Amino acid sequence: MADYKEPLFSIPGVSSGISWGDMIDKIMEKARKPVELWETQQDTLRLKVKLYEEFSAVLKGTRNALTILKQPSTYKMKLAEITSLTPGVSNSSILTATASTEAYIGRWNIEVLQKAVAETRIGTRFDSASKALGLTGTFSIRVGDKVAEISVAASDSLRTINQMIARATDSASGASVGVTSKLIDNRLVLSSAESGTNTTLITEGKLTRSSSGSVDEIPFRTSGGAFPDILKLQYGAVTYQSGTDFTYNQSTGKITWLVGGNTPPAGVEYDVTYSGTENITKAATNTLTLPSSGIFPSSISITNGSTTYEEGTDYTYNAGTGEITWIAGPADGTALTVTLGNPKVDQNVFFLEPGTGDDIIAALGLNLNDADHYTAAQNAELLVEGVRVTRSSNTIDDLIGGVTLNLQGPGKVTLDVVSDMEKAVKSIEEFVAAYNDAMEWINVRLSEESAVNSLAKDDPKRSDDFYKKFGLLHGDSLLWQTKSQLRRLVTDPLNILGPLKQLSQIGISTEKTDYGKSGKLVFDKEAFMAAATPGSLPFMDQWMTDALGSSTTPLNQLKTDFTGGDFLIGVGGKQARITVKATDTLADVNAKINLAKDEASGNRISARSTIIDNVLSIASTDIDANITLQDPDGVLKKLGIDVSNPLDATHHVQDTSAYVGNLLTAAMTNLDTYFGNLVDSSQIAVGSAVTIKGRVASQISHLNSQITNIDNRISRFEQQLSIKQRGLFDQYSQMEVTLAKLNQQYSWLASTLGALTGNQQAAS
Repeated sequence: MADYKEPLFSIPGVSSGISWGDMIDKIMEKARKPVELWETQQDTLRLKVKLYEEFSAVLKGTRNALTILKQPSTYKMKLAEITSLTPGVSNSSILTATASTEAYIGRWNIEVLQKAVAETRIGTRFDSASKALGLTGTFSIRVGDKVAEISVAASDSLRTINQMIARATDSASGASVGVTSKLIDNRLVLSSAESGTNTTLITEGKLTRSSSGSVDEIPFRTSGGAFPDILKLQYGAVTYQSGTDFTYNQSTGKITWLVGGNTPPAGVEYDVTYSGTENITKAATNTLTLPSSGIFPSSISITNGSTTYEEGTDYTYNAGTGEITWIAGPADGTALTVTLGNPKVDQNVFFLEPGTGDDIIAALGLNLNDADHYTAAQNAELLVEGVRVTRSSNTIDDLIGGVTLNLQGPGKVTLDVVSDMEKAVKSIEEFVAAYNDAMEWINVRLSEESAVNSLAKDDPKRSDDFYKKFGLLHGDSLLWQTKSQLRRLVTDPLNILGPLKQLSQIGISTEKTDYGKSGKLVFDKEAFMAAATPGSLPFMDQWMTDALGSSTTPLNQLKTDFTGGDFLIGVGGKQARITVKATDTLADVNAKINLAKDEASGNRISARSTIIDNVLSIASTDIDANITLQDPDGVLKKLGIDVSNPLDATHHVQDTSAYVGNLLTAAMTNLDTYFGNLVDSSQIAVGSAVTIKGRVASQISHLNSQITNIDNRISRFEQQLSIKQRGLFDQYSQMEVTLAKLNQQYSWLASTLGALTGNQQAAS
């Protein structure tokens, strides 16, 4: 409020000598006292807003710390630990391994016999890589059923040929043939793009009849490097005869169609059978039927159901005559199946085949098979628990479920797949620290007293916000309710399946100091790891049904052909019979189990039953007593419990480790929901009104509304004061004029009286 000094109230030629401005200032100062009180209230409210904003920030920090702990994947991490059993060879020199969250916990003994190797050919060294070689002709590169022809001109250099090989594609599909070519020290180095042989069985395929000639060619070679046997050529219902319709050269893989014989139409696909089966009855000697190709298969296998007979042990086979001579084997008259041929194709191995013109392959030195020029493809071989395994790649992800092996070299190791709880432990430690920070903040604010009241009136700290905010939330109901609810959420049992119900079971508990009044948590890492390690923590025996979708719907409506019946529960030497009707609900079965009594003594059995998410759980109430279930009428089996399979981890608890994640996920989800109900600032509808969801956010909004209301009240009051001030100005201005007139009258009267007095004195 401005000071109103006397000059503002002066009238030209008129002066009362009274300080009207000082009088108005004193009046307005007294009138403005309510504004000062309101502004003090605003200061207090603003400090409270800051405190609640601090509280919200602390709660949000705790909420962020539990984000990872809500995720089920946090507790499914697995670690592959490898220990070398080969003296002087490190485990990383034998193999490395990674485990996914789905990996099975266990131990495997593995011996790497050999790594997979890609086929490689190294050519002859030339003096120059850019000089024309003067070679003219063609050659082909064949990999599996892909073939590419390389055409070389006299002007081509080693570098040019290298580029042509590197870009080689299958003439039919346009796909890369799978061979890499590099120029190293003026030598061509050709390698299969993939390691190993990648062997597959080929029994039949299709060829396209040439439209420009009488020769067709088999599109691949077998694992022995030769073209396969042909057992039959067929187009539609027509089977072609070897020697009459065609001839076949196995060394070149070429089918030549004979003049005058039957042939498939030009350009059409026809079937080629590379192997087949023949049923025989065992005799001392059996002779196969000569295939239509006129060629007996080079190899056979003989089986009887699941039994496979070994060549050299049980029989000998003459590929020239098709004759099988038995050494041992089954009894005469036994029905047998002979599988013919079974050519194997190496999809990763490449073959170089001469074409027209110069022998370019030999000229480049790519036909040499000595150790300096050729490395044959080989598959990886290893023994896993004594079982021999072969793979074409050194990266193996289909051998041990959820584990990827990377072979490095020969040697023996043990592979242990264990739970990797490092991330979970670290996240729990971070959560506990954040939770304790929040509890510390609550405890301090609830207990602190006002600091301003203890300061002298002239102490400048009384106006310092740092001191003024002390004690503002002393005994605040929102704070102590929050503390109470948080303590309940971390200590009360959860209604979840499995043997773990409380965080204290896995090492997260309220500290014992001062009887736990602080509400802070402590984390026992060893207790947590014991719960997470199979077989380390005792637990109550528990069986669980499938999730049935409803606990109040009759079971014969939930399960097809459910007719009811009896099952028996045995615990600690007592046994109860439960009779289930077809129309009973899951809730009915639950009630019957909880009321069940021993058939012999009539006493209650040590078992309890609960329904959680429409799953019926039957658990022992004694940690040292297991439950024995008998299901003569198949009632439990219809509900998902197969009593003949006690190792079914889905329906029968095996240990606590599988449930650590369930407990933490449920507990942290509950905490997250509660924190959200405190700090979320989103708006929600309550009836016809709209309010803020979070209690702390709502409290901040409420306090800010109070501050705004006081602002409005002060503004209106200031307007009233301004009107009052103007009224005083007008009133005192009029009084000044009135006093001036009175002064004038007084002066006139005084003058008149003086004159009269003078005249009277003169007359006398």
